[in-house]
Amino acid sequence: MLPLPDSAVLLLFLPPGAVVPAGLGEWSGLQAQLGPDINLLLVDSQRHPAVVQSFGVAALPSCVLLHQGVELWRCAGWPRGDDLPARLRGLLPAAVLRPGHPHTISLTP
Repeated sequence: MLPLPDSAVLLLFLPPGAVVPAGLGEWSGLQAQLGPDINLLLVDSQRHPAVVQSFGVAALPSCVLLHQGVELWRCAGWPRGDDLPARLRGLLPAAVLRPGHPHTISLTP
């Protein structure tokens, strides 16, 4: 069995026909803000309805933050707020956070 990745995954479930900027535009900017600790994954609900159903998503768009198969956070609607990356990183176990990142928690004195 392969080891689970240390990074978390933010699933963004998109409604049918959602307009996502070419090249992911603002989404690539969000990925850059999330840094290496959280990987952004866009899920097209029309192309992957079984994935949407498996996560019990009731409204689109929706977001689910996962770390090693454990759900850490969920929201219905588009994620908002300039502090979103910091809020999401604050939900991660300290072992996930990478040294040198602005929101990294140091466990050593």
